[in-house]
Amino acid sequence: MYTLTTNQERYLFAEMSGAYSFWIGVWYEIPGRLDPGRLKAAINAALSRHTGCRTSFQRAAHGDYLAVVEQDAGFAFHVLPVPEINAETIEAAVAPYLKKLQRFDHAADFHRFFLLDTGLGQQAFVLCQHHAVSDGRSLDIVSSEIARLYSVPKAALPAALAFHDVAPCATVLPEDTAFWQKTMEGIEDVPRFHRNLAVCPPHQPRRIGWAPGAKAASTLPKAVPGLTPFSLLAAGFVAQIASQTRQSDVVFSIQSAGRHGFSDAIVTGSFSNALPIRTQVDPDELFSGLAKRLQQSIREALQHERLGYHRKRRLRPIDFPVAYVGFGRMSTSGSP
Repeated sequence: MYTLTTNQERYLFAEMSGAYSFWIGVWYEIPGRLDPGRLKAAINAALSRHTGCRTSFQRAAHGDYLAVVEQDAGFAFHVLPVPEINAETIEAAVAPYLKKLQRFDHAADFHRFFLLDTGLGQQAFVLCQHHAVSDGRSLDIVSSEIARLYSVPKAALPAALAFHDVAPCATVLPEDTAFWQKTMEGIEDVPRFHRNLAVCPPHQPRRIGWAPGAKAASTLPKAVPGLTPFSLLAAGFVAQIASQTRQSDVVFSIQSAGRHGFSDAIVTGSFSNALPIRTQVDPDELFSGLAKRLQQSIREALQHERLGYHRKRRLRPIDFPVAYVGFGRMSTSGSP
């Protein structure tokens, strides 16, 4: 048994308390036909290699859940007819099998595999795993290994790491705890922050401007040497929040892949972590200066991400921000 990671904890909580279930998946169109028995054997061999794929969750005597690595792999496998292979028919076929989990103490319940067949020489292989035991990188690893083991059943694959040996919270060092204690030192209670953002009437968007007299430009520069697009967007977000709330000490959380230092390793599991980022905003500072400081803060946070988010919260008995901030770039014809 081992302590739940942040991602495991939050997805189990969401599964128990909300109306939705949290599955992730990928599908592959198959020219020709796959043999169901051989495919099931490849799936079993791939899942058996990974402790993350053999994980279930049991409630301990103190009431919290603990992760348990089962001896054998398990999964559900369905062969289903479909009229044709496209996103709509695939979603309609598999959706009835991806309901909310009623129990968490059986590893097989977290894995669903489907072989969809049109009967006309077209098939699709669909791999679905619950987010409490998998992430996007894990899906890539498992699907690649299934393909390899289907083609060569006795294929020699690279050794897989144990999830609980490398996951956030698994190897927390004293310097990690010290870093987050220093980062969160003196933080005031945060609900005032939320009230400040809730002053505009519901459903009426409010344009957030920059602080009067600030040197920061009101539009993001197209490129700043040495700065990543994420740092620029984060700096714009922070400057807006500081202007809106009239607070110079800004804290927000970003979502991390949780694989810092072993991004290329063969290991599956739910790694994602939340990192509180804290910075001071000076209205007289150039925007590029704020962005550079934020980029450095984010890099330092990644170096100490082994401490899970729920443990960070325990360092400060406050209503610490639990929202994630994410940035994405979307473009359509005629608009940036």
